[in-house]
Amino acid sequence: MGKSYEEKFADFAVETEYSDIPVEVRRHAKLILADTLAVIIRGYRTPYVRRLARRMSQKDGESSLVSTSLKSSAPHAAFMNSSAGTVLELDEGSRVSGSHMSVQGFPAALAVGQQHDIGGEELARSFLIGYEVGSRVGGAVKPLRAGLHTHGTWAAVGAAVAATLAAPGARRPHIVNSMRIAANMSHSTSWNSAFEGALLRNFYAGFASMSGVLSSIMARGGITGPRDALAVSLAPSVSSTSHLNGDPTSGLGTEYLLQKNYFKLHACCGYAHAVVEAIGRMGLPAPSKVEKVSVRTFTEASALANASPENALAAKFSIPYLVSNLLLGRPPHVETFDEEWIRSGRWRNLARRVEVLPSRRFDRRLPTEWGASVEISLKDGCVQRAECANPRGDWRDPLSSAELKEKFRGLLEGVFDAEFVNGLWSKLGELEKVSSVNDLLARMETSVTDSYYRAPTEE
Repeated sequence: MGKSYEEKFADFAVETEYSDIPVEVRRHAKLILADTLAVIIRGYRTPYVRRLARRMSQKDGESSLVSTSLKSSAPHAAFMNSSAGTVLELDEGSRVSGSHMSVQGFPAALAVGQQHDIGGEELARSFLIGYEVGSRVGGAVKPLRAGLHTHGTWAAVGAAVAATLAAPGARRPHIVNSMRIAANMSHSTSWNSAFEGALLRNFYAGFASMSGVLSSIMARGGITGPRDALAVSLAPSVSSTSHLNGDPTSGLGTEYLLQKNYFKLHACCGYAHAVVEAIGRMGLPAPSKVEKVSVRTFTEASALANASPENALAAKFSIPYLVSNLLLGRPPHVETFDEEWIRSGRWRNLARRVEVLPSRRFDRRLPTEWGASVEISLKDGCVQRAECANPRGDWRDPLSSAELKEKFRGLLEGVFDAEFVNGLWSKLGELEKVSSVNDLLARMETSVTDSYYRAPTEE
């Protein structure tokens, strides 16, 4: 009997030293880490995340709820950090694997790494290998069952590898069984939660990250999972075919899927980014002159058609909301999803004039292009048109390091002073030189300038 996929991944994880990984891959991994960390920190400045963080904290916790001064157990810290990184819809992802592996894997590695006070190189290695394993698993189970959201479905497998490697002394059996256990911890996570604005959706990633940590703990405790779990446990529960649709280990160690990710510039569902950028290419008319807006995009994105979202989450998954706000001069930044603004309804009249239609033309271009076209019909009979084949930030049209740094600075403005933010960016760029992850997190905690977690407790 040949080696299972889990055993092949474990060989890769154990045998790959950080220095074996190409420099450009390591450099890109650190950009992903920096981006994810900033998104997590800013996400913690969301009221319901703050309330839950306080409830999940533990006085004797060893792992940080990043930037909050609160700590918890490793599984609970992974849950909260991952969830905080989801709420803004600014976390990176991969269209190749249909994933958001960083926001689900990095918190698992960080929470466990803190328990053992590992250094920056160990953190980077565990994150990078967990990301690679998880992304390959995600690619192999695509396409997912109809209606299933990418968060929480399979990423526990990558998070389990990251968590296992973040603790000293990881051996092949630990990694193999952590994957086999995690493959049985997939969640049935629904797109409808996002469309309806059910806040549970923003914790799907947290469940996957927590499951990864728990799987690692169980594996180190001698608990075993079924052989070929990726094929016999995970695929039947999440894949539309009930099978692995390819060999997830093909090219392992020579091709890194991590390099084919995308970074987000817009605080909304990635399926809508081409719509946002198509409109950005127009000279926008006055809202009072708009008769109708027709959006055509690939079928999955056309589901983002709710013209009456009731909260920030639903608004981030509403193309009519995004279009109406763009016409009102409000691009999809974090502030555009202010709950008071959403309740004001001053965007609703325009949103009702937006139709979102599926397009076979854009369907045929998948997975190379994730595009959209927009047509604005004016009351005077004129028509404006624009199209976007792929949004910025995709690996085919990547953001520069300078652009990512600007996003990093923008997210952390008001949380830390500018000098600390610049220093943190530089330190993350040389993460290998950090001798103690705990020292890095402690310095972040003491450098916070806002009072968000010193405010009175909310019930």
